[in-house]
Amino acid sequence: VNDKGELVPPVIVHRAIMGSFERMIAILTEHFAGKWPLWLSPKQVMVIPISEASYEYVMEIKSIFHKAGFFVECDTQDKTMQKKVRDAQLAQFNYILVAGGGGKEKKKKKKK
Repeated sequence: VNDKGELVPPVIVHRAIMGSFERMIAILTEHFAGKWPLWLSPKQVMVIPISEASYEYVMEIKSIFHKAGFFVECDTQDKTMQKKVRDAQLAQFNYILVAGGGGKEKKKKKKK
């Protein structure tokens, strides 16, 4: 009803600037069940040291992946290796690398 008391058809104003984008993100999230493909994932690589002695080597690995353009993290918390791996799995990392002294030894041999 307008100001003169006459019936007029209703006017609906619809704005969907971000609606289609949000729907696309929702569909992708549902499709991938939170496990994003590597190219889209914010959690691509987790590097886990076997022991405190291998922290330096793990940081070298992190640096190599970071320079290659990956999102990489290292878990140097005071937890067991198994707990760190489980935490990385729950966080939906695409790749979980466990590194230790053996890999560092092989790297030194290859350089010689």
